[in-house]
Amino acid sequence: MKQLSQKYLEYLREAFTYLSSDKGRIFSPYSSIPLIILVFTISISHNVTTYVLGITFTICMLITAYSSSKNYNRVDMASVVKSSLMIVLIVFIISMPLIFLRKFEPAYMFITRVLAASLTFMILSQIIGWWNIIRGLELIKTPRIVTEMIYQTIKFIPLFITETLKLIAAREARILCRKNISSIWRALSSIVGDIIIKSYYRSTMFNMALNARTLSNKRIMIWKRVKPTLYDISLIIFTALILLLEVAARI
Repeated sequence: MKQLSQKYLEYLREAFTYLSSDKGRIFSPYSSIPLIILVFTISISHNVTTYVLGITFTICMLITAYSSSKNYNRVDMASVVKSSLMIVLIVFIISMPLIFLRKFEPAYMFITRVLAASLTFMILSQIIGWWNIIRGLELIKTPRIVTEMIYQTIKFIPLFITETLKLIAAREARILCRKNISSIWRALSSIVGDIIIKSYYRSTMFNMALNARTLSNKRIMIWKRVKPTLYDISLIIFTALILLLEVAARI
C-alpha cells in the first residue's frame, strides 16, 4: 500500500513536470480553441459515431506527431499508453454498479462517452502542449487570473508533491517495527497537518518569487508570434465536422 501511494505521487509529479516543460510538437496555440470545443462536443454527445470519429482522429494525430517529430522518444509513447490504460480501468470501475444492475445501455453510453472525451483531451493536449493551450486562452482574451492560475498550478504541484514524499519518508523512517496496514495508515495520516502548513508556506514563497521576477504588471508568459500550421487547420476542420454531425443527429 505504501509503495503504491508513493508510486502514484511520483508518477503524478513526473506528469506535471513534463507538462511544465512541454512546448508542443506540431500544433500551434491556435489549436487550443478547437480542442476545447471538440472535447466539449464529445462529452455532451449521445452519438456513438461522434465518439468513434473523435478517437480515430486523435490516434491519427498521435501517430503523425510522433512520426514527424525529430525528438521522438519511446518513453513518451509508453506514457500515453499507460495513461490510456489507467483511464480505461478507472472508467470501468466506476461503471461497475450499472453493469451489476444490468443497465447495459446506460453503462455502454457512459463508458464510450467518458473514454472518448478523456482520451481525446489527454492525447491531443500532449501533442499540442500545455503552453500552447495557455497561449490559446490568452488569444481569446481569457482573464489573466485564469491563465496565471493554470501556469502557477502546473509549476507548483511538483514542488508540493516533493514535500509530501519527503514527509512520508520521514514518517516511515520512524516506524521501526512491523505493523499492520491500519497502524501504518494512522501513522502516515499524521502528516496531513504538516502538509497543509507546508503547502501554504511553499505557495506563499512561490507567489512571492514569481512577483519578484516580474517586477511589474506584465504577464508572466512572454510569447512569440506564430502562424497556424496545417495541423491546426485540420483540427479546426475536423471540429467543425463534428459540430455539424452532432447538430444533424440532434435535429
